[in-house]
Amino acid sequence: MGWISDTITLVRDFANEGEVNAKWTGPKVILLMEKAFGLVTPEIFRNADGPNSVRLSVVTTSGTLIYTLPPNVAEIIRVVKLSSDGRVEWRVDPRSRWNPAGVGLSIDSGNIRFGPTWNHNETLEIWYIPTGEVKLIEGPVAAEFSFTTGTTSVLNVTKTAAFTDYTYVSGDKLQITLGSTPGTYTITGKTNANTITVSAAPGDDAGGVSAYIRPAAEFKAGTLTTGTTDTRENAYAGYMVSKTDSSLQEDRIITTSTAATLPVFGVEPNWGTTPSTSGTFEVRPVFGDVAQMAVALRTALLILKSERMDKAIKFLEPEYASVMRELRLRGASKDQMVGQHFRGDTWGNDRFVNDAEDWRTQG
Repeated sequence: MGWISDTITLVRDFANEGEVNAKWTGPKVILLMEKAFGLVTPEIFRNADGPNSVRLSVVTTSGTLIYTLPPNVAEIIRVVKLSSDGRVEWRVDPRSRWNPAGVGLSIDSGNIRFGPTWNHNETLEIWYIPTGEVKLIEGPVAAEFSFTTGTTSVLNVTKTAAFTDYTYVSGDKLQITLGSTPGTYTITGKTNANTITVSAAPGDDAGGVSAYIRPAAEFKAGTLTTGTTDTRENAYAGYMVSKTDSSLQEDRIITTSTAATLPVFGVEPNWGTTPSTSGTFEVRPVFGDVAQMAVALRTALLILKSERMDKAIKFLEPEYASVMRELRLRGASKDQMVGQHFRGDTWGNDRFVNDAEDWRTQG
């Protein structure tokens, strides 16, 4: 049982809805669960100064003012240019719409706009608070950069144009599924679009091999068994993916997702065990068991209200309120994780920001 199916079971129990000949089918319950997440998430952090936030890298081009944001952005915290060692070099601040220098940055219908001009070819990091709205999905892991009739020679694996879109990351593996030396090999580099190198020689295989790459920092979704994909770019950024491979479960934060029916997800940090096609995954918000209880109760209340089950509603509402109170208290306690500071030493103090950090504002 996975997190999604467990939550569906809780919803059915709370709503007194059996699984046999159920009026509320699995897809219907999942749809309501997705709506419930959008209601529960902002409530958890209503009293918190340190709500869950997401970091997204955006590559900007001089002369281009508008860039598409993920669909789940509730509020932008800051936009910064980071150095190679993670220090803030400069930031972009919003200004009044009546400021003669322009707005600096603004949010326009799902896009971030810089202005009145933008003269930088830079990668910026956008910190934002997510809405909590997400399309819940699960299914098998699909093979990436798979190929057949490839050739191996000493430490080289070659297949014409097979690695054109592949970017090497330390920890990547090559899974040879068919050939004289099948097995898992550690990739040590990419020579060109046709050739990669591996750490151990798979030997010469003139008969050709079939293989695929097991990336350390991403995975590709196979045909879904549950849910419907949100095909918008970076729709899943900031959410959690749970991967199970050879009975080993790993949880990671999604950093990027492609705009596709079966998207490729970037994760952080790298996988401990690179995904194989024998693995499965599920995508969900970054919450624990108490939040799962809240979503299940909220979903059950949506079902009961549609059925006009007043007695059951009166029974569940106090329990839902109690669980949400606990979540708000936990969310508020995250304030302490932001860190303490002395009087005057705050990010809103220009002297502290400019002198201690030497930030430069760009517009």
